Amino acid sequence: MAYVTPHPGESLVVDYLPSEFKVWFPFKDDGVDLLLTRPKCPSEAPLAVQVKWSRAYGNSLVPKSWYTLKKDKIRKSKADVWIFVVMGVNKTARYFEPHFVIVPISELKKRIPRKGGAIWHVYLHIFDKHHCYNTRNIDDREWDLAKSGKLRGERDFSRFLGNWEIL
Repeated sequence: MAYVTPHPGESLVVDYLPSEFKVWFPFKDDGVDLLLTRPKCPSEAPLAVQVKWSRAYGNSLVPKSWYTLKKDKIRKSKADVWIFVVMGVNKTARYFEPHFVIVPISELKKRIPRKGGAIWHVYLHIFDKHHCYNTRNIDDREWDLAKSGKLRGERDFSRFLGNWEIL
């Protein structure tokens, strides 16, 4: 008998997913972690989701995470959407709080760096719960823009932060 054991990121996505969805776990690991259906729309094709989870790191209260992504895996992805789970600390309530960055695969493919090796390191930092940026290898000027919510371009993931409407 086969069993499916979700990793913590998948469990968090399922817990926070809008109630309109029903969740299915594929038995075969082929780059899709979850299949989502809408029972009220039975003719709609399932939405394939890849979930990436990273523990919080550093001693800052700024939610941040680090992902090591294989560029070829993104290019060949069967998923429609990738959801990055970014953990932070709720300093008022003193507990870990998940944040979700929901990126369509077409957008993720556009952002893959052309230079460098086969691996893409992505550091997602969330500022003021409204702005999300890839802060890997940014300079001081870009860091100041990120902290103030004014960094633009391919580093800006803010429109994907908590945007369940993408699904």
